[in-house]
Amino acid sequence: MPIDVAETVEMVEAVEENFIGNPKKFRELIEDAGKPLYKGCPNFTKLSAIIQLLNLKSKYGVSDMCFT
Repeated sequence: MPIDVAETVEMVEAVEENFIGNPKKFRELIEDAGKPLYKGCPNFTKLSAIIQLLNLKSKYGVSDMCFT
């Protein structure tokens, strides 16, 4: 299991109120917090990798066009 799962799940649970109208989407977010990015990847989950990419995008001011 990836090492940052507990922190990622805690962060996701903190935003649960934003998903009151769409509990299925929230459940998917929780599941992504525990899924490894790929088989054999112990350090990143699907959600944590997305968060890291978004952090880099915002830190360096990367445009949406460049990012996609």
